[in-house]
Amino acid sequence: MGKSKELSMDLKKRIIDLNKSGKSLGAISKQLHVPRATVQTIVCEYKVHGTVLSLPRSGRKRKLSPAAERKLVRRVKSQPRTTKKQIGQELEAAGRQMSVCTVKHV
Repeated sequence: MGKSKELSMDLKKRIIDLNKSGKSLGAISKQLHVPRATVQTIVCEYKVHGTVLSLPRSGRKRKLSPAAERKLVRRVKSQPRTTKKQIGQELEAAGRQMSVCTVKHV
């Protein structure tokens, strides 16, 4: 299955309000045209966390910001003969320490 879009905050709040008013999950699902499993997930998350906000996801933070990545790509395109090691040394001199593999991935 492919990724689906996250529901809007307004729709999540409406689901919670309808659930608090005593409507069943199936009735909320039919009224808002949202799958029942989605309604159930939102209600359960609200009961556990007390909010409908999207919580931070797990995983390592990026070493480079998107802007820094674009800058690095522009640098490589303008000087294609530059090695990964040279770029890594330049980044280290600028205060960003990262491995040659990370430079290669970018």
